[in-house]
Amino acid sequence: MQVGDRLVTLVGGAHHIRGPSGTIPFSPTELYIHEQDGTRVRAVPLDGRPFEDGGSVEWAQAAGETVYLGQEFGLTRVLPEAITNG
Repeated sequence: MQVGDRLVTLVGGAHHIRGPSGTIPFSPTELYIHEQDGTRVRAVPLDGRPFEDGGSVEWAQAAGETVYLGQEFGLTRVLPEAITNG
């Protein structure tokens, strides 16, 4: 997803296709932040607190300059400075 002038992706984890619907359970292990040209600026590991307290990260969504990570038991807000500062 695009956040300001950066690109943000969730990566890693196990990918398993099950059943004819093609459902792919995904448990990402890192949040990658890239420049517009694809150059990776930062990799943020998704382990330890607050991630273990809220369960594994299941989705990410941008709202303006802020990224939210959805978990089974919680929601984590990524500070905009973590995305925009190189």
